[in-house]
Amino acid sequence: MRVVVLTPEELEALVRSVVRSEIATLRAADGRAAAAAPDGPLTVEQACAMAQCSSKTLQRACRSGALQGACKPPGLDGWRIPRAALDAWMRRGKTGTNVAVLDRESQAEKIADRLQQRG
Repeated sequence: MRVVVLTPEELEALVRSVVRSEIATLRAADGRAAAAAPDGPLTVEQACAMAQCSSKTLQRACRSGALQGACKPPGLDGWRIPRAALDAWMRRGKTGTNVAVLDRESQAEKIADRLQQRG
């Protein structure tokens, strides 16, 4: 095994590079999910892909009222979730459920900001 010794400056540059790369990856994934989403209400599966969470988490949020306007229309299978409600829920950090889901992009941006302030 090879050991590489980095100066503090080299380590900081490496961490910044990794964080920026992760942010770019997450933004690209969000863009693909948004482009694939229809204009009308979303199914649980579509909303899960956009929010990057499980169907159980989303259904729990629907039942708790955290996703305003989500409903189970008669004759249709499962929940229908307004896009604006999903966007608002994600901006709030996916709160309103019993499961703490962390927003990775937000965390990565906070880490990058902290590193910038030190630099």
